[in-house]
Amino acid sequence: MAEAIKVFARYLVWAGLIVLTVWMIHSSGYEQGVADTQLTQSRAETQQAAGALNGFIAAARKLTANANLASERLSEQVNARQAADEQSTEAIRAALKKTATTRILCVFDADVMQQIAAARERAASAATTGLTGASGGAVRASGGSSQ
Repeated sequence: MAEAIKVFARYLVWAGLIVLTVWMIHSSGYEQGVADTQLTQSRAETQQAAGALNGFIAAARKLTANANLASERLSEQVNARQAADEQSTEAIRAALKKTATTRILCVFDADVMQQIAAARERAASAATTGLTGASGGAVRASGGSSQ
């Protein structure tokens, strides 16, 4: 019987070692599965954050392009306004030069007075509605033609 107890004890130790080995393999596999799941979740969150960041960068580039376009348009409008102002100034100078002798008595030609009135109206319009006017159209040249 002592021999049977020894054999039984040996089988019991072997069974315990087998159970412990199976439990260790299961535990290791479970921990690896948890780690893999966490890694997959982390990668998904990283990809989502990268997508959001790329979207933000694209929006910032688009805003920058729109701002540059608006700046170019404003520059064109300012240049057109300056050209129109120079043109009307030259027209007034030419009209004043024609009538220089009559201005001694403070008599101005009707063309000069019309140019001055038109310039005053354009200046008032530009001061109240901006360079493009309320309609957003092109800057008006002297004489009322659109540029």
